[in-house]
Amino acid sequence: MHLLRRLLYLGAIVACGFGGGRAAGEPAAEIAARVGGQAITREQLAAGLKRANVDAVPAGPQRRQAEAVVMEQLVNDVLLRQAVTQAGIEAVPAAVEVHLKRMKVELADRGIEFGDFLERTARDEAALREQIALELAIRQYLEARVTPAVVDAYFENHRRELDGSTVRVSHIVLRPALGRGEQGLTDCLARAKEIRNRILQGDTSFAEAARAHSAGPSRRQDGDCGFIPRRGVAHEEFARQAFDLAKGEISQPFTTPSGVHLLQVTEVQPGRLRLARLRPQIEQVLFAELLHGLIAEGRRTTAIEYARGVAYFDPQPPADGGLPRRVLEGTGTGE
Repeated sequence: MHLLRRLLYLGAIVACGFGGGRAAGEPAAEIAARVGGQAITREQLAAGLKRANVDAVPAGPQRRQAEAVVMEQLVNDVLLRQAVTQAGIEAVPAAVEVHLKRMKVELADRGIEFGDFLERTARDEAALREQIALELAIRQYLEARVTPAVVDAYFENHRRELDGSTVRVSHIVLRPALGRGEQGLTDCLARAKEIRNRILQGDTSFAEAARAHSAGPSRRQDGDCGFIPRRGVAHEEFARQAFDLAKGEISQPFTTPSGVHLLQVTEVQPGRLRLARLRPQIEQVLFAELLHGLIAEGRRTTAIEYARGVAYFDPQPPADGGLPRRVLEGTGTGE
């Protein structure tokens, strides 16, 4: 599977793997971070920075962002290692050898010397073996949980999002008053709730409300926006809300950069894509969800300390979920 090939050969999710850290006995000056007692050394951080070619990034905030990305990957690697170890999963040494040999063949086919590859990626063969072992253990962890039955259930629960279905949507959008900031948005949400309640109580229809209140051009068609697919046409939040609705149901008010919205699905056109075609795609989605869940749980339950001067991301994401994320600087001693 493509995701697993990337895990094994490119390290796409645990890209900055490293040899086993030393939780004790390591001089404090050599420690960049501690993750639940597991040390990440400055040497390991430097190797990760080299692999990511961070030196090519101009000095300043952009460089610190790049450094924080590498540190995040290193911490994630430790958290995943701890999770698979706790689950009692360990790669078979013979399997590690098979994949290492396969990697050497692939490098040779591309005209790349194995020694040059190790030098460019700032690791030795022992560290590479350990990285492959980790990724094989992750593969075992994922495949034990993403069974055919799990994939079948996911498809059934998300069929309309996956099989190419389209929904016909009617739309009311309210624009916050310019210059009123948060209060303008609050007023719009309250007004949208009032309009929704009037429709539900039968005082007006969705079409009448769209003609009377919507600020969008679809008001001329009683709010009708036509059919939309799940992805690729409408704003993600707009499409997500639409595909969560049953036919005839009216959404709760929600916001996008365009304003405050109410939606009603008036028709559903079923898709024709079948599970057999979608199975690899669904497996990749479930693998990614599992990995992100493992990392999130690890970060929630594991003490992480960064040494003085080490760049890392603020654990609290921006309120709007946007980028760039805020970069902080470690203040710990590493002891």
